[in-house]
Amino acid sequence: MTSSNRLALSICCALASPLSAHAADKSDFQLTDLRRIVSLSDAQISPDGRQIAVVVGTPDWKSDKKQPELDVVDVATGARRALTFKRSDVSSPKWSPDGTRVAFITKDTTPADATDAAADGKDDAKPDAGDDADGPQDQVFVMSMSGGDPVRVTTAKNGVDEFSWSPDGRQIAFISEDEAPNKKAIKEHDDAFKVTDNNFTMRGAQAPWHLWVVSSAGGTAKRLTQGDFSLQTDEQDNAPVPEWGHDGHSIAFTRFPNSYWGPSFKSTVDTVDTAGGEPHMLVTAEGAAGIHYAPGGNAFAFLRPRDGDQNNGNAVYVSANGSVRDVTHALARNFNDYEWLPGGKSLLLAGDDGTHSVLWQQSLDGTARKLDLGDVEANADVSVSKTGAIAFVGSTTTHPGELYVMDSANAKPRRLTNVNAFVDGLALGRTETVDWQGPNEFHEDGVLTYPVGYQTGRKYPLVLTIHGGPEAASGVGFAPLPQLLAAAGFLVFEPNYRGSINLGDAYQHAI
Repeated sequence: MTSSNRLALSICCALASPLSAHAADKSDFQLTDLRRIVSLSDAQISPDGRQIAVVVGTPDWKSDKKQPELDVVDVATGARRALTFKRSDVSSPKWSPDGTRVAFITKDTTPADATDAAADGKDDAKPDAGDDADGPQDQVFVMSMSGGDPVRVTTAKNGVDEFSWSPDGRQIAFISEDEAPNKKAIKEHDDAFKVTDNNFTMRGAQAPWHLWVVSSAGGTAKRLTQGDFSLQTDEQDNAPVPEWGHDGHSIAFTRFPNSYWGPSFKSTVDTVDTAGGEPHMLVTAEGAAGIHYAPGGNAFAFLRPRDGDQNNGNAVYVSANGSVRDVTHALARNFNDYEWLPGGKSLLLAGDDGTHSVLWQQSLDGTARKLDLGDVEANADVSVSKTGAIAFVGSTTTHPGELYVMDSANAKPRRLTNVNAFVDGLALGRTETVDWQGPNEFHEDGVLTYPVGYQTGRKYPLVLTIHGGPEAASGVGFAPLPQLLAAAGFLVFEPNYRGSINLGDAYQHAI
């Protein structure tokens, strides 16, 4: 039952009472089980759709970290093999355009040797590692799928934040933070800095991030941008990925006014020639970010708050034939991510629809179709092959994240991994959607998780958990905290209050 009656019943039953009876044949989900959950992220399907690279994170509670490993999964069989061993900070796998190599970011624990120094040259303007580098940094490594060890191709002093392959696979564009102009003074404890742009959490001076390009075999890196503007800010997990033009002669990137999050809503999209020169503006509309060129042709798409209103959700805009338009205006909701589908006539959209995390196929003529994912809740990071196969990490109400593939946008998801198989042997609380009619004619919703062994008519204590953001949303995908509380005999209610991003722009804007 998903109605206002369900909500009223839940709240009325939120009274202290003995805990619910546990299932006799299964143990409950406990903290020791939480320590066993493996996380999957950064799923990237190969151009031919036959393999998927994915980061597998295994909990290490002694270090309080996930131990990451880059694996490759065969789409036909689900066979999984590791590409890395005992490396830290593994992230952002990306296939070369021909699918013969995989590049990824990982912390470089080996010092630059004489060969590296000779290749990198002596130019202080280059982001090359040296004697004064502040410890191991995240660098780009490239690995051949025919065998051999990963080869480091960047030696950025402050590490690499994001990167992308050139269309011919010969070069890699990457984003790295500049050194502080007063680095020597900072080392001598003259580290006073200006707090600006409402950034009250800052604890030190900050430099902008800029764009570089290097051979995919390694060598001397060439700087392409410089100045006070930045390609990343202090409050983002990752920089928007730089996007190569089809001819390989230019790179588009998201340009922030500076490296602080405060004015980041004024971002635009610039493009710079790989031969050098000043960048020029490609998208002047403030708030633009995350550009992707369509397969073939000159059309491109980007994310921007709908109509430029920061209180609206992210829309997907397409620039083609001299005009720019919001191709997602009919849905009028927030989209977390998108990818072009083969042929460049439609887009794959990822976002929340009520309490479900779903995918849509959005044609450029404005018609959108929700894909049939069954009981799978799709994570926002999606990857599409040249053949149209789709890879993503997804969960269900009773099973944590696993790797899924769809042979096309018309196919149903097929699960390729079972890294969290142990959860299927545990007793879990039932999770479902509740909805009701709220004030101001808003239809509202939330998620209710029942105690393990729930009995109709019995009273249970209620725990209220609310998402942060506030522009976020609670969904029915597997969530450890509600299940831990359900095992302890609680009803758990997660409301999507006004401002949540799962019920459309009007509801999000209503906060």
